Amino acid sequence: MNKIRWGILGCGAFGQRAIAPAIVKAAGGELVSIQRRRVKLARKTAREFGLKHFCVDERQMLAEDLVDAVFIASPNALHAPQTLLAAKYGKHVLVEKPMSLNAAEGRKMMAACSRAGVKLMVGQCSRFYAQTVKARELVQQGKLGKIQAVYLSFTFVGKLADRSWLLERKVAGGGPLMDLGVHLLDNLCFVLNDRVKTVSAWMQPRRSGTKVEKECALRLRMNKGTVAQLYCSYTSPGSHHYRFLGTKGELAMQLRDGAPLDLFCDYRLKQLKVPRYDHVRKEIEAFNRHLLGKGPNPVPGKDGLRNMQVIDAAYRSVEKGQEIRIAY
Repeated sequence: MNKIRWGILGCGAFGQRAIAPAIVKAAGGELVSIQRRRVKLARKTAREFGLKHFCVDERQMLAEDLVDAVFIASPNALHAPQTLLAAKYGKHVLVEKPMSLNAAEGRKMMAACSRAGVKLMVGQCSRFYAQTVKARELVQQGKLGKIQAVYLSFTFVGKLADRSWLLERKVAGGGPLMDLGVHLLDNLCFVLNDRVKTVSAWMQPRRSGTKVEKECALRLRMNKGTVAQLYCSYTSPGSHHYRFLGTKGELAMQLRDGAPLDLFCDYRLKQLKVPRYDHVRKEIEAFNRHLLGKGPNPVPGKDGLRNMQVIDAAYRSVEKGQEIRIAY
């Protein structure tokens, strides 16, 4: 096999705008099929990308020798069942973040893929921004010294989203913590090469049986001693910021294509330029290389599971009004 044949499950707005074009352009793979719930939209999307095959029932894609791997871009509540189904039919899986509705589902996904002998990657695409890659390089090289504190924020106006299910607990699982905060958590651990030790959370309003929170703030203590403060919201204009404070310097960055990083060391401020590229395409190419035996799994299931364990603990923190230690 020298090229991965891809299918997309749940190829809605994000799938059309970002995932499908990335797969088409990515080295080492090709897009051969998409699935949508409504046949008219499925046919239209397939025509847009020049595909001969489309379906409304995922089994029509998975049961045939049509694809080698699927990108699951469906609503959050479908991530686990579609991963289990794909594994049953021997298909590799790249599942969009959040990995699942909770850590228990994540464990079942990992076990199913392991039993079936297929690969599981979690779609934490923010890892592949040039700024994130550069930040990890600087931190791991010790340019900032020991990282003492990190401030992270990710916001956008949720009611303007093209995902009608975003505010429904049953489908989304949670609010901005599940949708935006999972990116912040993942990049925090990725850049620092560390894990969250404890979490204290505040949410407004609290997640209910039917609705999700709209604002969330976390105080995190990392295993290596770093303290992090995370904020995500559906009620503020769109922004995605990180600030790392170390004993030797400070790094500030905004995650958007081409934005420079601000590095403050030795009492001097320096702007670091980074290349502009499609980070979703980089994500696809990294998994293609892995499936072709040319590199490691860039975001293995265990990383997605750890994110879900922290998120589960954050919701428990709100319910109990106390700091929660993460039980990995």
